[in-house]
Amino acid sequence: MIYRNDAGYEYSYNLRDGNLISLKKPVTASISQLFIYDRGTGKLTEVSDPEEPGLYNGFQFSNDNRFFYYSTDAGKEFSYMVCYEIGTGRREVVYQTDWDIVGEWFSRNE
Repeated sequence: MIYRNDAGYEYSYNLRDGNLISLKKPVTASISQLFIYDRGTGKLTEVSDPEEPGLYNGFQFSNDNRFFYYSTDAGKEFSYMVCYEIGTGRREVVYQTDWDIVGEWFSRNE
């Protein structure tokens, strides 16, 4: 077992080595929260911005484990892609357009 789900989270994505797992927690039909769970430390860190409620969906971690990419519609009409720096908690919008972002994929070497 890699994670015991006692709090109603939904699996979102994990690192290739399985050490970090992203988890989504539905709140309402239009609001969710996004977290990163560190299996080594047992620490659960919220990635979603509590000040900006919306739908949050995890995409993937960077190959170097420094960044986590996700989409959200927080504060906007359409969802957009955000890069979250795991070590600092810094968020940066990396892509948005006039329609919802539904996924992203890295090439093998990003």
